[in-house]
Amino acid sequence: MERICGTFRRAVLLPRLAEARGALPNAKLIVFSNGDYLDKDMMNSVLSLGIKIHVDIYPPEGDEFNEDKIAIAIAKFEKRTSYKAVKKDGDGNGWGDYLIVDGASNVVSSLKVGKYNKENIYTRGGAMDIPKRATYTRTAVCLKPVYHLNVNFDGKGMLCCHTRTDFEGHKDAIIADLSDSSEDIFTFFVKLSSARRGLLGPGKKCGVCTTCDDDDGLPKGLLARTSVGAAPFTFIRRVQDLMR
Repeated sequence: MERICGTFRRAVLLPRLAEARGALPNAKLIVFSNGDYLDKDMMNSVLSLGIKIHVDIYPPEGDEFNEDKIAIAIAKFEKRTSYKAVKKDGDGNGWGDYLIVDGASNVVSSLKVGKYNKENIYTRGGAMDIPKRATYTRTAVCLKPVYHLNVNFDGKGMLCCHTRTDFEGHKDAIIADLSDSSEDIFTFFVKLSSARRGLLGPGKKCGVCTTCDDDDGLPKGLLARTSVGAAPFTFIRRVQDLMR
């Protein structure tokens, strides 16, 4: 079964990656994978297109913090792909960021082993049943829907990477349907404008954003995290409202 799934992914994924590279010859393209179906041929095929691969290694459930199990998971990846994972920060516990290098020690991609627990994991748009889902309310600005466009496997254009079409609580986060011939990436972009306006200013956020504490979408810099730093975004939002 695993071989069949791997073959299917090659038949579907590689032509689409080649199409994306042909349409966007100068873009920075990255494939995110848990590494399960990556082998030497797949790695070489993706890298030959000038596309980076970011691998997230997930040890067996219950052994996420087991150093020996993490080492085994990385060793399996290295054996399947013939590439080496080199720790960036030299920390010996197994968690953290790695560089994926070839036989000549050229850095070709990246790998990460996350140290996730109920305190540091995001609520994923309220989908994760963890304590802070009931205690945290977002008021911070979020720029993720401004600089990201996220399309699910089924062609649905989503609010952000934390939302999924197969989760009932995220149905309101479906912005567009790119599998519909009347929709395209441009109509998706336009339909996101309402959500962007709601996220550009301070104040309580609603819907799937209510419990989201992902700080990757925050404006960068010290002032950007204060009311003074948020003022320009509030001004932009008001101008947008006046122009509607």
